[in-house]
Amino acid sequence: MNFKFDEDTNIEENTKKLPKLKSRKVEWQKPRQGSDNVIELGYPLYDKEVENWIHEFYRLKLSDFNYLENYEIYKHKELEELSLEETLSYITFIIRGERFCDGHIAAALEDGTIEKLCNNLS
Repeated sequence: MNFKFDEDTNIEENTKKLPKLKSRKVEWQKPRQGSDNVIELGYPLYDKEVENWIHEFYRLKLSDFNYLENYEIYKHKELEELSLEETLSYITFIIRGERFCDGHIAAALEDGTIEKLCNNLS
């Protein structure tokens, strides 16, 4: 594996500080059409708990800089079998995926993926 985290990070200690999230249904902002007939796509409305979790993940420097390459290696494993580094890499994949696809985090919240990954951190 080729995991690369911030060099200043104590991964084991920092993962203990990351809040745990439970599965939940996510509300979506409905698409809107502006006066110029441009349609704004819908987007997920995350509550404060989810926003805090994302913020803390970055603040604690738990992101894997090689998450795309690493995801290809462990994506076929059961979530409960992932190591600490694999779990953090998977969480990085979910959070960074939101940048390219609104609702990436929402899907992982709703299907229980994030809750299972959080359980791996304890």
